[in-house]
Amino acid sequence: MPPKRRQPAGAPTNLHVDPREEVNELRRQVEILTQRLAQLEPSQEEDEFESDDAFQNPFHRHARQREPPMRNDRRWEASIKVEIPDFSGTLKAEEFIDWLNTVERVFEFKDAPENKKVKWVAIKLKGRASAWWEQLQLMRERRGKQKIVSWDKMKKKLQENFLPFNYTQTMFQRLQNLRKGIRSVEEYTEEFYQLVSRNDVSDSEEQLVSRYLGGLRQNIQDVLCLYTFWSVSEVYQRALAVEKQQTRSGNRTGGSQNKFVGPKQAEDGAKSQESDVAISKKPTDPYLF
Repeated sequence: MPPKRRQPAGAPTNLHVDPREEVNELRRQVEILTQRLAQLEPSQEEDEFESDDAFQNPFHRHARQREPPMRNDRRWEASIKVEIPDFSGTLKAEEFIDWLNTVERVFEFKDAPENKKVKWVAIKLKGRASAWWEQLQLMRERRGKQKIVSWDKMKKKLQENFLPFNYTQTMFQRLQNLRKGIRSVEEYTEEFYQLVSRNDVSDSEEQLVSRYLGGLRQNIQDVLCLYTFWSVSEVYQRALAVEKQQTRSGNRTGGSQNKFVGPKQAEDGAKSQESDVAISKKPTDPYLF
């Protein structure tokens, strides 16, 4: 007679088990496993305060995503080396204003943060300018004042120290009294733009056109007043053509260049000199739109 087989330890003795009890037992085991898995997962707080240098498992489902590669526009900016020029405090007033404008453009190009602008400019100060800055900061510290950390305030102090006390008034008077005189239209236009920039004029385009026209020679104004202009650039192009036509007419007749030229003659002169106007040196127009 063959021996009876032993049942494995823990095996159910009752072969007739209710299926509902099996389902309930499986659910209970799933809940237990879920709780244990949750305990093994890193908490959210640990993820927030985790060091950037900590080891990251690339196979973990919560592994940090890699940062996207540098965009093409940032690569383009990085390939262009733009620096703030040194300033020693020996520049003329106009050159100093140009230096300030360059600083502003570099800040804009580099997207310089506000809390870094003063330090960046400070290291570009040399000679007299550097000594002035160090003395200014030292005096403020002795008086219990906070050091200058705002670029707007630093720029104001620079202007107070390195610009003549009557600079603003002088520039405004030069702009108000600007006349073409014996200069060419090109020379007059170049100085016009410089003075407008120096005075930080906030005129509208129509007001700038009127201001520009008022400084031209009277015989040129007499021709241009018959036209409608919407920008200084348009006036400049037309005035240049009229000037060339009047010069050619004066040379042919041997008469004065101040001779009046009607709109039809100016139009013909503009067409005949179109190629000359195209290759003429055109000053930068910051008010083009």
